[in-house]
Amino acid sequence: MNNRWNFYCEGAYDCMKARLYRWRIPGQDVRNLTRIFYAGVFDCGLPQHTGLISERAYDNILQGKKVTHDHYLSPQFIARMIYDNPEKYLKDYDNFTDIFWKSTATVKLTKYENDILSKLTVNDSFGSWGNIAPGEELNSINSFNVTANSDIVNGSQLLASLLIEDSNGYSKIENITFRLGTVSVDDPLGPDNYGYYIYDSNDLDYNLYPEYDWIEINPNSGGSGINLNLSNSGNGNWSGNGP
Repeated sequence: MNNRWNFYCEGAYDCMKARLYRWRIPGQDVRNLTRIFYAGVFDCGLPQHTGLISERAYDNILQGKKVTHDHYLSPQFIARMIYDNPEKYLKDYDNFTDIFWKSTATVKLTKYENDILSKLTVNDSFGSWGNIAPGEELNSINSFNVTANSDIVNGSQLLASLLIEDSNGYSKIENITFRLGTVSVDDPLGPDNYGYYIYDSNDLDYNLYPEYDWIEINPNSGGSGINLNLSNSGNGNWSGNGP
C-alpha cells in the first residue's frame, strides 16, 4: 500500500476547509474549488486497486491491448458532496479520511469507456431519504441530477458508482448503469472493441456523419466511364479490353 496518500489527504482537508466560505458565493468558479480534492486524489498515485475490470477492458487484456485505470468514485463529484455537507466531512477528519481513501480506489477500463464517463455532468450529486422500513420503497427527498453531453451516442451504457451512507455509520458503494437515449436506425453502430463507431450518411444528429455523394460511372446510366467488356471464365482468367 502506498502510504503517501495520507499526506495528500491532510493537505486537501486543510485547503477545502479554508476555501469552504466561497462554496455558495454566486458566480464562484466551482471547478476551482473541487479541483483541490481532485488533485489530492490523483497526485497521491494509485494506492488502492479494487481488482474490478469492465467487460471491454477484460477483452482488451486477453487480446494484448491496452487498458487504463480510472477512479471508482469521481473525485470531482465527491468534492461537491463534501462542500455540500461540511458538518460531516470538514469538521471530522476521520470522516474526510474515509471518503478520501474510498475515492482513491481504481478500476480497469478501456480508454473509450473512460472518455465517455467524462461526458457526464453531475449537477446535484447528493440525494436524501427519510426512514425506510425493511421491504419499503421511498422516493428521495432530494433527487440526483445528471446531464449527458449531446455528443454521446444513443444507447451508450455508462457505469457509475453510488455511495450510500446513513447517520449510524453505514457506508456502502453500489454500481449503477446509465443507459443513455434510445437507439434508432439514425444512430451509428458500435462501439467495437477499439471504441470505434460506424456512421451512416443518415445519422444527421451527429457531427461525424459522412455526406453521401454517388458518382455514376456506368455509361449505360449516363456515367462518364468506359465499358471494358470484361468477363471472367474462372480461375483468374479475365478477357476484355482491360490492361
